[in-house]
Amino acid sequence: MKCRFLLLLFIFKFSSSIPLIFIDLSHTINPSIPFFPSQVRFNFTQRIAQWTNEENKFFYSTNAFITSEHMGTHIDAPYHFSPNGWKVDEIPLSHLISVHARIIDVSKRCNQNRNYLITIDDVKKSDLSVPEIDEDTRGNFLFVLIFYTGWTKYWPDQTTYAGGESDVQFPGLSEELAIYLVNTYGENLVGIGIDTLSSKKKKHLSNHTHTLLTYIYLSS
Repeated sequence: MKCRFLLLLFIFKFSSSIPLIFIDLSHTINPSIPFFPSQVRFNFTQRIAQWTNEENKFFYSTNAFITSEHMGTHIDAPYHFSPNGWKVDEIPLSHLISVHARIIDVSKRCNQNRNYLITIDDVKKSDLSVPEIDEDTRGNFLFVLIFYTGWTKYWPDQTTYAGGESDVQFPGLSEELAIYLVNTYGENLVGIGIDTLSSKKKKHLSNHTHTLLTYIYLSS
């Protein structure tokens, strides 16, 4: 199976008549997409598509598969690294639907260093503008901060996108930045998005810090 085409869906927001663009950032799951060495790779264990041999013939199709939940485009719930954190079904819909997005381009730095750790300065130099109050809802301004590393150009090659099994290589967030984001934006920040295999690298971002953020992996 090949990756799906990018899907653009235009929906009009009736309150202001401003068109909203929804972009499908997901990839099709198949056995060859990049994966984290500690995870179980996607694989079909049963694929049936056939006509029955009975007198009243009918077509029957069913599949079974095994996969890690952290494959491809996915969301990590806070429970991933915290026993007291939300599981996916417990995350408020207000944190998942109609939230704002801010994008910071760090692709130039990542292109110079495959293991680049995004810094506080990268955020400060981006002129990130985040109001406290949402003009439409009059509530808190909820947003997802997306880091564009340019790593999509290596998809879906396992080695160039993720590195070897014993030595993963891709950009991520520095621990200092993760703490800074939580302390600076608090409850307004409801997610972190990144186009690499993970937003953290082993030994570079503590599990304690990981529990403070809801990571939304774009992998696209």
